[in-house]
Amino acid sequence: MNKLTSTLLAIAAVSFCASAEAGTIGEALRAQIEEQGSAGEVPVIVRFDDTLDIRMLRKDFAQVLKQQYPDPQERKLHRNALKRAMIAHRLREKAMNSQQPLQELLEQRGEKGKTRSLWAINALAGTFSTDIVADIAALPGVKSVSLDAVVQGPGPSTAPVAPTNWNLPAIAAPDVWDLGYAGLGVVVATMDTGVDATHPDLAPGYRGGANSWFDPYEQNATPVDFSGHGTQVLGLITGGASGGYQIGVAPEAQWIAAKIFNNANEATMSGIHAAYQWMLDPDNDPATNDSPDIVNNSWVLASTVGECNQEFSGDIALLKEAEIAVIFSGGNFGSKSNTSVSPANDTGSLAVGSVDDRLKVARTSSRGPNACDGGIYPRLVAPGEGILTSQPMPALYNVVSGTSFSVAHVSGAMAVLKGAFPAATITELETAMI
Repeated sequence: MNKLTSTLLAIAAVSFCASAEAGTIGEALRAQIEEQGSAGEVPVIVRFDDTLDIRMLRKDFAQVLKQQYPDPQERKLHRNALKRAMIAHRLREKAMNSQQPLQELLEQRGEKGKTRSLWAINALAGTFSTDIVADIAALPGVKSVSLDAVVQGPGPSTAPVAPTNWNLPAIAAPDVWDLGYAGLGVVVATMDTGVDATHPDLAPGYRGGANSWFDPYEQNATPVDFSGHGTQVLGLITGGASGGYQIGVAPEAQWIAAKIFNNANEATMSGIHAAYQWMLDPDNDPATNDSPDIVNNSWVLASTVGECNQEFSGDIALLKEAEIAVIFSGGNFGSKSNTSVSPANDTGSLAVGSVDDRLKVARTSSRGPNACDGGIYPRLVAPGEGILTSQPMPALYNVVSGTSFSVAHVSGAMAVLKGAFPAATITELETAMI
């Protein structure tokens, strides 16, 4: 038993608090139940009341970290690994206790459909009979039952203009490379349509192994991208120069990926939650530190323009607590104000807008105020118009526009900074960039 595993076992005390009130049933779910009747089935996400006490976690973490690593330098070196392990371990234990009554109910009622434990947010997803939903909501400890809605994925982007190769000099990336920093030692993850890992500009940076690719729909065992969008995004983060021109901001960083959009280019809410959960512990072993440093999100919930939807606020908060940066495209719903979009406008995420080669904000780039807190939106802008990047084989390259590609520049830039300052916290890196 290694040192980290023994530490986890020593701090595994978990409390379970059941709620006396019945959980709420979401309006969209009620509407679907009424439409289908008692003989139908509905995909749902069941959330439980008992959530991670962040304050207690921080207190315990500080104590254990000091005990295990008395030397301050050793402490800095191991702090992220220990904290991520504690978070994953406690969340799993909490979910196992909370979800037991529901598992028993499903067994009693003969509900044999496949379920997925979303332990990161203490939830369980599955497709159940419509007539059991009310009973699920009435279970002690259940907070809510909502529809596992479907989200349409982004399409491949093609700009109507030729590239001018202006984007990387505009953010001074070559100047930082000249100093010897290009993202070495940093892992960046994308949550997108997938990746063409055979692309010559992307293949060298793939971390590889069972902990580097995740398909929540279990359609693809290895990296693929039928849309092209995810390959385009990743090219701007870690892409190389096999075609004679450097396309990525952090070519020495490694990448992993979650294909949150299935082969029909659709995502479920539970699939996205599962991908965030995977980012916390890719190999399903809390004792190993294989989480990414940065998660790039070049997608939005298109139905939330001007609204504050907090579906993924818990996931974002957990990743940040685990010292994993969560960066979002700001959306392409401009030029009017009040066009912020979720999850980018979540107060825990870093939203990025788009500028052109004159450094003018793109007309289509969404803008604030932020619908969640009334603040500045987006927090940063980066090149996003007429950008050369990778395209799935055999095309090799394409020219793209939009905030999906602006945020990729910021993810790459943060990877370069993280490589230069490995001990810096995510908050310090975000503050420095802003």
